[in-house]
Amino acid sequence: KGQRWETTTQGVSWLIDSSLPGDEGNSVIYGHNWENLLGNLISVRPGYQIEIVYKDGSKKTFIVDRTAIVSPKNISVLKQSKDKKITLYTCVGLFDEKRFVVVARLRTNLKTSARYDVFRTPTPRLSGPLGDLLKMHIFASTSY
Repeated sequence: KGQRWETTTQGVSWLIDSSLPGDEGNSVIYGHNWENLLGNLISVRPGYQIEIVYKDGSKKTFIVDRTAIVSPKNISVLKQSKDKKITLYTCVGLFDEKRFVVVARLRTNLKTSARYDVFRTPTPRLSGPLGDLLKMHIFASTSY
């Protein structure tokens, strides 16, 4: 209540009270719905992959479980959990009155068929306290 979220025009941000991507808990990454940031997030569907690439070259792959459009007052999607998941969060709708949420869980031993990058513009840069992350990709693909 009354909490301000720090945002940037240079990339997407990580909610500092959330876990790191790949660690136990809910890692929340948020940003503006501008074309160069999370503007294409609305096209993400369950089954898509989100790949986080660290500066050391290691990768963590998450599979999208669900998407939703929620009220800004609905903070249940931001709660911590016992599993390893990430939540992507951006504004949508007329005057940005709603929030678009993508929830994805960490996957291991993932086999993938052909895929394409959902972000046709350069991939949003992760900024702020998550400066140890190099980049984030979201892929439409078939996972099994």
